[in-house]
Amino acid sequence: MSMDDGVKSGNAPPPERGRRRRGRGGGETDSRPVPQLENPAPKPEINLPPPLEPEPPNPQAPSIDQLIAKQDQMIANQNQLMQAVTNLLHAHKNQNPPPNLVQNDHTQDPHPESLTKKIERFIKLKAPTFDYTDDPLEAEDWLREIEKKLDLTTCTDEECVALAVHQLKGSASAWWESFCATHDDPASITWEEFTVAFREFFVPKEMMMQKAAEFRNLKQGTMRVQEYVNLFIKTMRYALDDTRTDEKTQYWFLQGLHPEIRVLLTVGVYRSLRHMMNKAISVGKEVLDYDEGESSKRKRTDHMSLPRTFQRPWYDLGDSDVDLDCNAEVQGPIRQRQSYQPLGEDSW
Repeated sequence: MSMDDGVKSGNAPPPERGRRRRGRGGGETDSRPVPQLENPAPKPEINLPPPLEPEPPNPQAPSIDQLIAKQDQMIANQNQLMQAVTNLLHAHKNQNPPPNLVQNDHTQDPHPESLTKKIERFIKLKAPTFDYTDDPLEAEDWLREIEKKLDLTTCTDEECVALAVHQLKGSASAWWESFCATHDDPASITWEEFTVAFREFFVPKEMMMQKAAEFRNLKQGTMRVQEYVNLFIKTMRYALDDTRTDEKTQYWFLQGLHPEIRVLLTVGVYRSLRHMMNKAISVGKEVLDYDEGESSKRKRTDHMSLPRTFQRPWYDLGDSDVDLDCNAEVQGPIRQRQSYQPLGEDSW
C-alpha cells in the first residue's frame, strides 16, 4: 500500500519526535526535524591493538603462607645461631679463665707444654729466689710473691711445686732435699702440702704468735705517723684474728697512735682503714708543725728574758800604760829587796 493510501485511510505515520536539549535553565523540546544525510560518511576504522591477555600465575612465586613460614624458619635459625654462639663463649670462658683464677687442670690440652718451657716462661716473670733467713717476714713475703707469679701460669699442682723449688737456694734448697728424703712419695707433693711445710719451717707458729703479740703492743712512740703506718701494715697480717674486719683493724691502729693524735682522731667517723690512716698522717703533720713553731717561739722568749750584765771586757784596759807588746818577755812582780846585813853588836 502506497503512502497516499495510508493518508486517505487515516493511518498516517506519527510525526518524527524531535530531540530534547538540556541546557542551564532546564530541559526543552526541539520540534525541528532531524536532518537525514543521504550518503553519510563512513566511520574511520581505528586499528586498536588486541587486548592483553592476563599473565598466567607464576608457579615459582611463593604465597603469603609460604612467606610467613619462611620468615619463621629464618627466625628459628637465628635463634639457634645465637644459642650456639652463647654456648661457645661460655665454653671458651670456662676453658680460659682470668689469670688469677686459672685452675691447675689442663688435662684436655691437646698440645701441652713441656716442663722445661714452663720453667723458661716462669723465669721470664722474674720470680725471686729464697735462701734461709731469720726474719719470718721475708719468708712469708717470698711465698706470697711466688704464688702471684704462679697464678699467671698454666701449671698443674705438681708443676707449681717444681717451679717454686727451682727458686730455692742455699740452706732453703738443703731443707727441701731433706724434706723429700723423709717423704713417702716426693713426686706427688701438692702445692698446699708444700706451703704448709714451708711455713712450719721458715715461719713457725711460735714466731707467728710472737709477731701477733708485737702487733697488739705496737706503739707509735717517737716515729712519724707514716713510719708507724708502714710498720702497722707490715705486721698486721700476723694477727689475723685481730684484723678480720675493718672495724677491728681501725681499733688497733688507733690504739697505737700517739695520745695527742689519737684524741684528735677519736671524734671522727672513718669509712675504711685507709681513710683513717690518711687522716692520721694529715693530723700528725699539723701537730708536728705546731710543736716546732711553739719550740722556736719558746726559745726566743727565753732568750729575751735573760738579764743583761754590762761587764768591762778583759781587753778594755782604759788609760793604763801597760805595754801590749806581745813579743815582750813576761816579767814577774818586782819586789824591793834589802841587802842582807849580819847583826852586829850595835844592833842589840
